[in-house]
Amino acid sequence: MGKSASLASGLDSRPRRSARLRRSPYFPESDFGLLQEKYAPDPFRIMMVAIFCTQTPGKRAGPYLSALFEQWPTIASLAQADWREIAAFIKPLGLFNVRAKRIVALAKAFLETPPKPGQTSLRKGHRLYPPTEISHLVGAGPYAMDCYRIFCTPDGWRSCRPDDKELILYVEWRWAKEGINYHEMRRQESYCR
Repeated sequence: MGKSASLASGLDSRPRRSARLRRSPYFPESDFGLLQEKYAPDPFRIMMVAIFCTQTPGKRAGPYLSALFEQWPTIASLAQADWREIAAFIKPLGLFNVRAKRIVALAKAFLETPPKPGQTSLRKGHRLYPPTEISHLVGAGPYAMDCYRIFCTPDGWRSCRPDDKELILYVEWRWAKEGINYHEMRRQESYCR
């Protein structure tokens, strides 16, 4: 536990580096610098972003997420990790016990039943939300499913109507690149209902 705690405490003093965005066929490069852009189109890492960015700004969560992936580089290593060690590692972010348990549970679930293209399911408690390939996984709430649809599927951003302010801005930007005003389009959708 000592090694993880010392790594986590040293994160705040590390110099901030701009994230290098991987090019993905699913979305153009933007200036938003969202963690989702950095880790797309990997569904597991997108789910991890959702866990880290719940009630924590991405700029604060990003260095801890990167360091976590350095410490536990594979899904299997996270599935075998002691949640208490992860909790100590991410303690400065808050919600560390909940996040650590969810990270280990997600890794185990991902290994047991990974998402399969074309095999979608509804998330219990989210019946009105469109089914996705990750809906069956631990931590797949509306925010995680929005991230998945926007950053892991080719045209998922077109049908996604996120509630998160940063995701709204990103989807708005994607529509603007096609010459469409997102908010006007949403108003017209509400008239049709």
